[in-house]
Amino acid sequence: MFFHSKNQREACVTALLLATSERYRGGEIHLWATQAFMLYGGEPCFQHQKFASANNRNVANQTLGPSPNVSVARDRLPMYMSTPMPNTGAAGNSFPASQYNVPLSPIGINQQTQQPSVNNENSPIIFSAKHDGLYLYVGRMLRPIWQMRCVDDNFCSKLQVQDCDGLLCDLLALRSFLEAHSVHDISTSNRAPFESHIDRTSGYSNILINNSHMPLTEQRNLSEQAQVEEKRSLSSLNLFIKHACEVISLWSILTHHPFQQICLQLSPEQKKMLKCCSFRDLFLTRSEVCAFLIISLINLYLKDKAGVSDVSAKLRDKCPNLYRHEDAVTSKATELLMTAKNSTSRSEKEQCLRTTLHICKEAAPTLPLHSICQQFISADFFEGVVELTAVCAAKSDPEEVGIHFYNNGEPTEDREGYTCYATRMNYYKEVQMMLDHVYQTSCNKKTMQEQAQSHIQPKSVPSTKSSTKQTIQKIVSQTLQIKDPLIHVTLYEWLLAHEMLSELLEVVEPSLGEFLRRSVSRNAENVILIDLLWKYYEKNGHHAQAAQILDNLAMTRSENITLEQRIEYLVRAVMCMRNGNVGSSITNGIFLKELEDKLDIARVQKGVLADMRALASRNIEAASAVKELNFALYDITQLYQHFAEPFNLWECQLSILNCSHHNDPLLIESVWGNIINSIVEEPGTTHERSVRLFTKMELLVREYGESGACFPFAFLIRELEIKACQLKLPEGIVPEKLVTMNLDVELLLEYYSRMISMNERVWANEGNEWHLIQSAIRVVSLLADNAQTIWYRSKRRIIGKAQDIVAGCLNICYQKPDTNRLQHSLKELQSRLQRLLI
Repeated sequence: MFFHSKNQREACVTALLLATSERYRGGEIHLWATQAFMLYGGEPCFQHQKFASANNRNVANQTLGPSPNVSVARDRLPMYMSTPMPNTGAAGNSFPASQYNVPLSPIGINQQTQQPSVNNENSPIIFSAKHDGLYLYVGRMLRPIWQMRCVDDNFCSKLQVQDCDGLLCDLLALRSFLEAHSVHDISTSNRAPFESHIDRTSGYSNILINNSHMPLTEQRNLSEQAQVEEKRSLSSLNLFIKHACEVISLWSILTHHPFQQICLQLSPEQKKMLKCCSFRDLFLTRSEVCAFLIISLINLYLKDKAGVSDVSAKLRDKCPNLYRHEDAVTSKATELLMTAKNSTSRSEKEQCLRTTLHICKEAAPTLPLHSICQQFISADFFEGVVELTAVCAAKSDPEEVGIHFYNNGEPTEDREGYTCYATRMNYYKEVQMMLDHVYQTSCNKKTMQEQAQSHIQPKSVPSTKSSTKQTIQKIVSQTLQIKDPLIHVTLYEWLLAHEMLSELLEVVEPSLGEFLRRSVSRNAENVILIDLLWKYYEKNGHHAQAAQILDNLAMTRSENITLEQRIEYLVRAVMCMRNGNVGSSITNGIFLKELEDKLDIARVQKGVLADMRALASRNIEAASAVKELNFALYDITQLYQHFAEPFNLWECQLSILNCSHHNDPLLIESVWGNIINSIVEEPGTTHERSVRLFTKMELLVREYGESGACFPFAFLIRELEIKACQLKLPEGIVPEKLVTMNLDVELLLEYYSRMISMNERVWANEGNEWHLIQSAIRVVSLLADNAQTIWYRSKRRIIGKAQDIVAGCLNICYQKPDTNRLQHSLKELQSRLQRLLI
């Protein structure tokens, strides 16, 4: 009778009030109210087009919500809600068509336009009275504080302690009722079969009577769809009630503490946000306000050096979603870390740090990792940062998908792998931040020491460089103990970015080689990375790979590598290939020969570069050639055609011909002649030119004396004798200089013998007809003076050649007038040689 005499929704509200009342809990009234609410609260259904056309009216939405600004009367006026809800509708017979679709929020009232009646099966839902009664009950409960500001201008709570406790009691009672009777029970419990439920509520009988022509199966489907939508709405309401309970519980806890002091600890932005915040905002959109109020409460305890365990447990019990397990762990960790910082006992401090790390590992990875790591760093607990980040990464990716993604070459199509990889790398950024802190602290201390030394007398100031290096080495060692290659990559990137290359090369992990290989493949022109890679290979015994990289590095066309460095790379490559661990395969042998040839050509290029630099000061083209010679290694043909020949670098041409084993006597003799002419033609006195000439010849003889085709001995003797004759140098100077160069005396005698036998007119043309005979006499005299140094078995043959030279000279002198002095000298020399044969 009560549900028939009262508005169904109001009747449900009354039943709900009795069912949740503390006064009637456990009694018959509580049981009757609950049964009445469940049995007579109606059921949801869809409004059909035929009902609207048959009755020539529209049905308005009856969805209710906790809006305190809209009055609720017994004639079921529409209400608005601000909590999320699915699209809803309600039954009624007195609403105009303009209110058919009601907006979900009062904000949208003025923008709402009139819409025609829905003419398909997706018509708005007519929710049950139970549903509407719950929304109305919650709305009336929260109406007094809905638009109330949380604090006044002095940051005092506008919700008093007793009001807060009373509201919390009502909310908890409703929450208990909903937990005892689930959303499924409220929407479907004790429902009679569909065919007979038309008599349950008069509000719905008209609908079903007017739709009796519809198939029973279709009506049942529509009813089930309506129930699903109502369950969704009730689930949203249930979540809102739980959240409201936690918010009011938090506010109750805050008001039992010095509330104003808690608020004054907030930042200016947070204070401003709190002043503008209403309880409606706190319930719906401002969860961050709850968060920073909790943090301020915990900080109040920590500031007073009080334990946070009790208040943390209370927060976890009363508002577990606002103050999660990780929040409790963070608070406890902060407390322990403060204890560790203030501890004077090293063992006690270590124990506190280890305990903190243990509880953080258990709560990982749902932790404010950055905040905890910063606290670890402030306590110089670097090992804790490494271990905690590794645990977070492992727990966030238990299947090691991110590691597989990295080991598999980071394929672009593997999105899941990339996500796990990025997650791990994001955790490991904390290790980089820790290293940055250590490095920056060291730099700051160094700057302060330098400033102090500049203002006071120099003293023995303790250096921080060695201690910082030890700290970084310790962190590196601890990081490398983690088996995850991604944390190794993070470490390598940091060391590389801070140019700590020696520390990087001290690492012997295989992950370093893989990191360097990938880095080189991505930055093929980065000389530093390539240089690090070959050093890593050489240090770890992979000499063949190191030689390959050194070869590539030497051949790289770059302005960042000088020719000296290229030669050094090739030298190291040859040394690596000659290492005993490389092996003696045919491939390795061929590669070694190629490296040796490249090294020889590079050394020739070095000579070309040296001569080109000498020309650069007075030749613009030579200056450009210097840059080109440093930019890359050239082959032997390019060096000759592009550099040595155009710039008349005669010694370089000779070096190139010798390196290429070129066998063109005329070309080689031409180059030697140009070398001699270029020296003689330089300005200076006769003596100076003579010294330059024979000094240069001595250097060239040392370099090319054993080279065969590139050392035309006979041509050189003739050219030197001609230059000596032209310059009117002392007689016999050429043989004297050649003998001091440790050239083959027998060959010297042979070539002089040939020149004597030719009896050329060139000497007379140059102004001294007897120049060659005088030089020949000097050659034989030098031989006689040093006869004891001649090998016994060759002595007779060499002296015989010397006698032939003397005889040839005498024949020439006999044919010429005024040669008595020369004849006398030759006969004395002849007698002397004869005595040497005895």
